Formats: sequence, C-alpha cells, structure tokens
Amino acid sequence: MKKISVAIVAFLCTTQLTSAQKTAQTKTVLDAEKDYNRSITQKGIREASLSAIDAEAIVFKPEPVLAKTYYAGIGKTTEKLTETPAIARISANGDLAFSAGSYIIKNTTDEAEYGEYLSIWRTDLSGKLKMIFNMNMQHPETKITPIVDFKEPTIINSRTINKDP
Repeated sequence: MKKISVAIVAFLCTTQLTSAQKTAQTKTVLDAEKDYNRSITQKGIREASLSAIDAEAIVFKPEPVLAKTYYAGIGKTTEKLTETPAIARISANGDLAFSAGSYIIKNTTDEAEYGEYLSIWRTDLSGKLKMIFNMNMQHPETKITPIVDFKEPTIINSRTINKDP
C-alpha cells in the first residue's frame, strides 16, 4: 500500500512538472508582430511603438537611443509602416524571441521607403511580449521574394532552469 501511495505521488508530481514545462510557440512572436502592425494602422507609428516597447528598449536611429525617448519625441505622423516578418524564433520557455523581415513606410504622397528590420522581444511581468530592441536597414525596393522561416523551439536539455528572479 505504501509503495502504491509513493508511486501515485511521484506520478502526480511528474505530471505537474511536465505540464508546467510547455514549449512556447513561434506563433506568439508572430502574434505580437501582427498586433503591432494592427496598432500602427489604428494609432500611428508613435503611439503603437510606445505601447509595444519595453521601458528599457533600444532603437537605432542611427545611433542607439532609448526607444521611449525616441518615439515620445517624433510627434504624430501620417506615415504608414508595414512590417512583414520572414524569420521568427522564440525560446522554449517563451521569455525571449526575435523576428526579422521587410518593412515599407509610405507617406501621403505614395512615396515609399523600403528596408529590413530586426526586433528582439521579451516577456514582461504579465507574460506579454514587449519589444526590447529594434534596428532598421533601409534599401531600395527589391523584387526578390523573401524566404520565410518560422521554426518552433526544441528543448535540448529539459533540466535547464531559468535563474532569473
């Protein structure tokens, strides 16, 4: 009887640990990108960026600067930004992710600026991904079709423990 009780307790503990270690999905970072793009359409670049970035986020414009400072100072614009992710990854526990792809900024006269971007995301205390790094590289319009590469994380060593506070 004692062995059965120990086996049941061990089974329940193992089940709880396994369910607590669910692997994050790349869809999470793609959803954050989609929400950011939707917010840009509704609120504009300034307001959307201020709501999507972490308090410690850095952007390169062209020198590194705190994102909150940069976006608070740009004023309201009529430009429309569209980012299209081509590659995205997320850590197995979902606390860190990155996305990269192309962007287009169009103004009211239909002039456009083309480029590539790299964004790094981390989860905040509420579990929502916030952008902590963003860098854009402007280039002329290209006709090359981007390679889309979204991969799910794999757990190499399931005994790795996050030591963050």
